[in-house]
Amino acid sequence: MFRRPRGVLACGAAIAGLVIAAALTPPAARATPETTLLTTPQLSVAFDPQTGLPAKYRLPGREVLGAEREELRRAQWEYAGGRTGGDEYGKDIHVSRTDGASFEFTFTGTGVEYVTDRNSDKGKLDIFVDGVFRETVDAYHPTRIWQASVYSITGLPAGEHTIKGVKRSGEYAIVDAFKVHSGTAVTTVNNDAAQISYSREPGFANNVGAVVGNKSTGAEARAAAVVRRIDVRGPRASVAYRLDVDGSTVASFALVYAVKGSALQVTLEEVTGRKGWELIEVHTPSLVTVAQSEKDAWIAHGNDGGLLAPLATAKESSLPYGVRGQFPNFSILPLTLLGKAGVSVAMEVPGYLNNTALTVYGAGAAKKATVGAVTLHRIPGGATTPSLPVEQNQVVRLDFVGDTDRSGTVDWLDAAKVVKARIPKNPTKYYDDKFMYALQGQVGPTDRTAPEHTFPQAEDLVKRVSSLIDGRPQVVFMAGWPEGGHDTSYPAVGTVNPELGGKAGFDRLQTNARTKYNTNVTLDDNWDDQYDNAYTAGVFDPKYITVTREGELERHNAWNGVDLSYITGFAKYMAGPGRDRAPFTKKYYGLRDGVLIDGMSWWSIRNDFDPAHPASAVKNLEDGKFELIDQYARLGISVGSELLRSPFIGRLGFTMDGPTGGGWNGFGGTPIPLMSLVLRDSTIYGINSGGSPDLRSTLFNNNRTHTWLDKATPDAKITGLYYLQYLPWMKLHDLDVQTFQRDGQTATIGFGGGTSVFVDDASATQRVVYRGVEIMNGNSVTVPMDDRRIAFYSDTAKTLSYPLPHGADPAKLRAKLITATEHVTHPVTVKAGRITVDVPANTPVVVTTR
Repeated sequence: MFRRPRGVLACGAAIAGLVIAAALTPPAARATPETTLLTTPQLSVAFDPQTGLPAKYRLPGREVLGAEREELRRAQWEYAGGRTGGDEYGKDIHVSRTDGASFEFTFTGTGVEYVTDRNSDKGKLDIFVDGVFRETVDAYHPTRIWQASVYSITGLPAGEHTIKGVKRSGEYAIVDAFKVHSGTAVTTVNNDAAQISYSREPGFANNVGAVVGNKSTGAEARAAAVVRRIDVRGPRASVAYRLDVDGSTVASFALVYAVKGSALQVTLEEVTGRKGWELIEVHTPSLVTVAQSEKDAWIAHGNDGGLLAPLATAKESSLPYGVRGQFPNFSILPLTLLGKAGVSVAMEVPGYLNNTALTVYGAGAAKKATVGAVTLHRIPGGATTPSLPVEQNQVVRLDFVGDTDRSGTVDWLDAAKVVKARIPKNPTKYYDDKFMYALQGQVGPTDRTAPEHTFPQAEDLVKRVSSLIDGRPQVVFMAGWPEGGHDTSYPAVGTVNPELGGKAGFDRLQTNARTKYNTNVTLDDNWDDQYDNAYTAGVFDPKYITVTREGELERHNAWNGVDLSYITGFAKYMAGPGRDRAPFTKKYYGLRDGVLIDGMSWWSIRNDFDPAHPASAVKNLEDGKFELIDQYARLGISVGSELLRSPFIGRLGFTMDGPTGGGWNGFGGTPIPLMSLVLRDSTIYGINSGGSPDLRSTLFNNNRTHTWLDKATPDAKITGLYYLQYLPWMKLHDLDVQTFQRDGQTATIGFGGGTSVFVDDASATQRVVYRGVEIMNGNSVTVPMDDRRIAFYSDTAKTLSYPLPHGADPAKLRAKLITATEHVTHPVTVKAGRITVDVPANTPVVVTTR
């Protein structure tokens, strides 16, 4: 999972006596005696001869047919309920990002108002009343206006009428409510009322289709896929399709199904284009389905933490697709799980640009959930730029899973554990025990801004933090170190900022930090952004800048408020001057063990339409960013970056930011620690919490805060981060999740060996038991720092205790009260076999046991 995109991945676990069913296809496509079988000892797949899709998956002992064969039409609107951050009527909305999406509301009265919210991300809608176009309304406004009536009509004849709206522009269209007028009475109708219908996008006959592009005109067309042949050879089946436009075949492709153990890998192969057409993307929105009529059916995904819903309570919904060629809808963890009594399935969408399809539809016993993918083959170019081959052919990987953990039931934990076992591990353990933060030297340009921290001031902060955490190891990512300042002078990295103290000052900071304070001061670098200014003269070269589809050099943002950045074309840059930059940086700046490369993982998807050096986002990753990571690894440096994205799992040592839980929740799921379970061995990821510790998120989602500190940061913030968040995380982060239970807003995660986490969102509290001993209760901790030190800390003054370790002599215990400037002897006693300490608020006490 999440490896380089070529090759077949390892298989999942074997299953005995279990099956799950099939894809959606039209009624005429029911399996016949001529159904083609791909049979192996652990998994058999029956292919429908008309659709070419799996009609059923059979595991030893049982089979379940996919009874539903209708064309799948995904919703163009999503319901978002339980909203707390705004002032919507009813605290919910329906939202669409699709131009052409429509709503219709049938009411009885003499008038109606369409109520939405206005903001800068909203646009225009065409309004029809009783089938007659009335006007185009604009929901755009530079600032947010809640419950705005953007269209109103009165004076209609008393009786039944219909208002329809069609999205024309803007990022979002919102339906909040309608106000129905009947004479002088006005009644508000919420957006989820039965009288309101929301449009669906057209599906593909047989649920296999594609988008093709005309290379001469740039026009695109949707085409249903027609089966040409199905060939089975050993554990591999190839289903060949043709694509017709206006009665003429314009392209063809094959979906190849390869079985290994109880895993099924689906790839896109044998692609051809004809008569000036080329294949752009293939839609297989329904590859695995579970039905409410089957016992204990459920659905889950893990993209931003994890959500689970029994199908019985799941809401009808469709996961929106990401914009083609940009970030897919699941860019962090593209993993979806389906299950029912006796079996679960994990579906991974490994293509970096591919979208996950997830749809819940129907009602009652007819309700179903189905998953699939949209596989991108080419990214269309512009009038003067080429289309880009994606160079990645994976569609999905399916793992069919039974009771792998032998708990007596089959649930999402079984599927998640199978996935965890095969994904790549973190390439380093270096960051596991380090307190990490970024430190700003100077935001450029330096002729307009003053330094925030000179190198001597940076050393003062390192010294203060070292005292507060009792000399435990730190990693500090220094920003603003190049001449010109932060976000100003890349790719010129050969001169140290003289405003901060120059090269000699940086060397002194590194040496003192390492020898005096157990701290590695390294760099916060940036390779994605380049600048054309006085600081980069002779180094900046536009031929290494990404070219947009329109043929322009790509520019992004003025991060420093002055200089608009250019975007690096990573593949061509690493084939040019970029290949020498990492070795130079490592040697000149004396880098050890780690470095932070800002922005690299956040902007994982960047396409380069340069006619001389075209590169899809996949090529820019493979030949650019991954090559940079590998180059630094050969130099003994582990790279970290900004935001967790799936292509970097198992490659980066850490990311500064990461998921905080939840994610898309159109189906109404409840949180589960799915991402936490799967990625525990694969990466360290941060938390977007504004720098303050979100303890429940840390315990539930296995993230930790990587923040910016400065000379004005209060001691209490530093100690709160380290003692309340980092120390418990260090004990738990690489332990395997064994069990999970939820009771309302209370969740319990079991790790085995007497270790558990208890999180209660209702009371905003948390508790940790580690190896049978409580180490956290609320915002108080008693945590072993190593084999001879125990930390006692609370955000309020209180008495804390911890069991006296075996063999420890109570008479030899020593306690010290820790501040930024001194460590003072502090009273400690042993009562009933427990070390007992009175701690002031936000002030750690460390007890030495030997």
